[in-house]
Amino acid sequence: ADAIGFHQDGKTIYAFHHGRLHRWDAAEGKPMPTLTLESWRNMATRALSADGKVMAIVEFMGERAGLVDTATGKMLVDDTIKGDRLWHPVFSSDLKFLACSYKFETVLLSVPAPK
Repeated sequence: ADAIGFHQDGKTIYAFHHGRLHRWDAAEGKPMPTLTLESWRNMATRALSADGKVMAIVEFMGERAGLVDTATGKMLVDDTIKGDRLWHPVFSSDLKFLACSYKFETVLLSVPAPK
């Protein structure tokens, strides 16, 4: 898997591999439905929102960052920066923004309100 981690509630394990988000119940190890993420093949880093509804992804080569609905796999935000890499996605505490580092500066993406 390119990225693996626990949901903040500690009940779900996530793993990303070749455009698919695999999930398991952490206590029982039972698989949950796998999501195919639109147009994402390689992930370098990821961050989950505190409520687990949104996953931030930074592409392997770092020129692209996005936000994905973890229930459906649909893209909420897709942003590309040519010529250099985005790194280290992190959500704001109010879940309204995603920050990534870029050439020692910060790039902010607005997070859409849940529907």
